[in-house]
Amino acid sequence: MLSIRFDMPLWLMGLYGGIMAVCVLLLRVLLGRHLPKRVFPVLWAVVLLRLFVPFSISSPLSLHIPMLGEGDGRLSTLWSVEQEAVVQSTVTTTYLTDMDPLLLNSASVESGAIDQEITEYRSLFPVSVNAGQLVLAALWATGAMGSAAWLLWRWKRCQGVLQDAAPISNRTAEAVLQKCGVSAAVFTCDRIVSPMAAGALRPEIFLPTRMDFHNRELLEHIVAHEAMHIKYRDNWMKLLMLAALCLHWYNPLIWLMARELSRDLESACDEATLSFLEGDSRKSYACSLMAMAVPGQRGSLLYSSFSKSEVERRVKGVLAYRKAGKFLVSLTVVLALGITTVFATGGTTFYDGWLCSGIEAEGCYMLVDVGLNRDVSLGEFAQGRANAAVYRVLAESAGKNKGRSQVDAEVAEALSQEFGVEPGAFRVNSYLVIPHEVVLEQYARLGITMKDSRYYYEGTLVHAIYDREKDSPTYTTASSWKDGGVDLYILRDETGAIIEDEFKAFLWYRF
Repeated sequence: MLSIRFDMPLWLMGLYGGIMAVCVLLLRVLLGRHLPKRVFPVLWAVVLLRLFVPFSISSPLSLHIPMLGEGDGRLSTLWSVEQEAVVQSTVTTTYLTDMDPLLLNSASVESGAIDQEITEYRSLFPVSVNAGQLVLAALWATGAMGSAAWLLWRWKRCQGVLQDAAPISNRTAEAVLQKCGVSAAVFTCDRIVSPMAAGALRPEIFLPTRMDFHNRELLEHIVAHEAMHIKYRDNWMKLLMLAALCLHWYNPLIWLMARELSRDLESACDEATLSFLEGDSRKSYACSLMAMAVPGQRGSLLYSSFSKSEVERRVKGVLAYRKAGKFLVSLTVVLALGITTVFATGGTTFYDGWLCSGIEAEGCYMLVDVGLNRDVSLGEFAQGRANAAVYRVLAESAGKNKGRSQVDAEVAEALSQEFGVEPGAFRVNSYLVIPHEVVLEQYARLGITMKDSRYYYEGTLVHAIYDREKDSPTYTTASSWKDGGVDLYILRDETGAIIEDEFKAFLWYRF
């Protein structure tokens, strides 16, 4: 099962996004020649999702990355001096003597003392922000605003160049756009040196005036390529990429991702264009790319690049193009789902399988221990919050004749609600803990009495009482005296009530 928690800090989102970016790059190096080019923009989209959405999806397949300051969940990350003081003021431990073997060692919570802790637990430990955190926040905000200002300046310059563009009406271009299923206006501009598609809400195609508009094949290839950018919403992808750069400006892996994402978008559009063109058009399309190459021009994050080095790389990919078969398409889907599951799901904290134990409430004859079935992120003050959630369930169950399995399920559900994790992540173990006076009352109905610390059954000294929950292999044995004349076998249901129909008494023969 998956569960969602909106608790992931920005730096951790960037860390996971950077690791995912490296994995995508490694996948491209290893399988880039064999996979469809469009798979990489899809994987980059998953990386962008990780960079933007502040949630962690907890799943058994989540990648675990130890967080700073993690340690033993029992002491370092879950407890503070203040928490320990509060719990010590509300929880007392009682150790029972051998004379009361039916009572397990337990922790009893004083009634009423924990009520405010349950309802206002988090407010007891407000998160304080120190000067260092404020400085880091100010540095991040400065960098984010600076990056946004720089990118906005670059976009304004580009817009200034395009404002002199003039619309054109060309039948070849219109036919290509119609065939691609794309609606976009086509412009020509003498201030640009390479074709580009711009605009997210109202996409437009800009062609340089130096382009040979009489070369129908060249025009068809270039317009089809830019139409593919529009068809696959590449401009939207680039907008998200630029926003990610502003948020995670300090992370060099995100800048690397942005550059490689721009390259992969171009390669994916080249592949889509070749699929669109009729026949084997690899050589002619490669020639069209070379015709539009601009020596000395650098690639841009804002628009498609026709720099000479980039075009040379793309031409090699075009000449090596092979239409993907069903097997490669299926493999692509599996890889995309696998990387999304492993890397897009949130990391989890240190795992030791233990959360809280010995929780008991007055009037409920059960003691509860809670562990973790898997590595899962629970956030701050997890142990205290778990104690309060478990106590709440036990307190509400007092006097309601609930069985252990029902209480276990309610505890798991309460923990699930508290921490935003599926109930199956918690391992709940409950034990019957029946007060001695209640045990004597139950025994009295069976004819068992106690005098001078010895048990008697119908006047006969008891040798041993074997008392257990039905379907449980473990007995709680209470011995009265070695010269007793009777053994008693008692079965209980999940609520702790004695099943009187299954009570048995056997004579004890001494040899």
